[in-house]
Amino acid sequence: MDPGLARLLAAERARPPPDTAAAPPPDTAGGALHYCVGRCRAGETKPRLHDLPSLTDLNRIPMEPPQTRALILVQLVVSANGDPEPETIRIVSSNLRAVDAQVLQIVRAAHFTPARAASGPVRAQVQLRFEFRAEGFNTISYQVSGP
Repeated sequence: MDPGLARLLAAERARPPPDTAAAPPPDTAGGALHYCVGRCRAGETKPRLHDLPSLTDLNRIPMEPPQTRALILVQLVVSANGDPEPETIRIVSSNLRAVDAQVLQIVRAAHFTPARAASGPVRAQVQLRFEFRAEGFNTISYQVSGP
């Protein structure tokens, strides 16, 4: 067996399974929490990400040769005024631990247009997907999708 593959398999086996709970977390800050992971309920609109700081030093990310793609999923609650609620930001899944802290830092500084329901702006739980891709020698690009 390829030693690199064996190392990847061992790392995956050691990682805890992703949190797949369908229920939203308890309401810890003012206002009802709308669950918009995947999609919102009928009549609700998701928050829209409109300002996210850039990741820096992408060329220093240690993506080893067999790994050409990586994914980090971040779950958070966007407040009714469009700010991430820091205590709710968490990484649900990551196979590029070297940048987890930096991803959390830029998510805390992000700005959103808040979710909306018939009553106006509301708090909503959402997920951001950071996809990393090795492109050539020492070049890594990334794309953010969601909510």
